[in-house]
Amino acid sequence: SAAGNVWLASQQVAEQQARWEAERREAERQEAARLEAERQEADHQARLAAEQREADPRSRLEAERQRQVEAARLAAKLRDVQARSPLDELEPSIPTPEAKPASSSRATTAVGSVASSHLRRAAHPPPQVSDGSTANDRAIAASAGAGFGLSLRLNRPHEAGSTIWHTEQSFPPRGEDE
Repeated sequence: SAAGNVWLASQQVAEQQARWEAERREAERQEAARLEAERQEADHQARLAAEQREADPRSRLEAERQRQVEAARLAAKLRDVQARSPLDELEPSIPTPEAKPASSSRATTAVGSVASSHLRRAAHPPPQVSDGSTANDRAIAASAGAGFGLSLRLNRPHEAGSTIWHTEQSFPPRGEDE
């Protein structure tokens, strides 16, 4: 009789586990059906909203304006990328070592510590110059390729009509036999 009770208890446990498993599968099926119904309703609402926008002439005009703005932005970005030419397309004008750069009449001196200069630059970043950047990039690339170093520094104009770009050029070391 004790063995029968154990067998009966194990049967009841197995039946309970089977019921729980069936309930879990049914709950999963119901949840999947609910999610699918929500997705279909959201798709339906999106279609209705799109149809209403297309029916309203003002929203059609706004959508067309947004498409044009995006197209103009992408075209400007493409022009910007195409304006940057690779180094092999450059027409290098490499200066000779005899051609010294014109020196500035204004002496440049280091004032303050490195940290304070970084703080000044962070507080007052130099203005972005788009017109001359391509020419400057080409000059640097052409001179660097020949062993010449070109250093550009942005200075504040010190008199009317003066340039804010300060240029320094270094030349490759001369051989001992020259």
